[in-house]
Amino acid sequence: MKKSLLTFCGLFTLSMFASTVVQAFPVHFDLERQEPKKDGSIHGKLTGGHNCETLENNKNNEKNNRPYAIPPGTYKVEVTHSPKFNRPMPIVQNVPGRDGIRFHSVTKSDQTTGCIGLPSRSDENAVKKAILDDKAKGIPSDITIRAKGDPKKK
Repeated sequence: MKKSLLTFCGLFTLSMFASTVVQAFPVHFDLERQEPKKDGSIHGKLTGGHNCETLENNKNNEKNNRPYAIPPGTYKVEVTHSPKFNRPMPIVQNVPGRDGIRFHSVTKSDQTTGCIGLPSRSDENAVKKAILDDKAKGIPSDITIRAKGDPKKK
């Protein structure tokens, strides 16, 4: 009886501590970009709430002569309804001079004009799930975009 009561108390305490730990650490995505390729594509590695490869378009936008790929920095990410894709999707917010920057699946870099391309819809769903799990706990999620070799966010 004493052993089972001690085991129960230990597991109960551990489960309370584990839920506190989970709530204390929001999802932080880190996107480490490789050098842009000659074709204008940028390959990258997304880590954090989900790990996968990424593909971005670094060609210049004819409207403003700036690359489509968003500048390095840290941005808030949420899930909102995309009118273009007609479904809830992860979105990168507060990008200077830009809006509608989403995470979505692509096969070629020119399928995106600033968005972060993911290899598959299942990768998109995994990113979305990580963000929504945090939101359910009242915790904001974010992403740091950086060049290869730049230090990670602490």
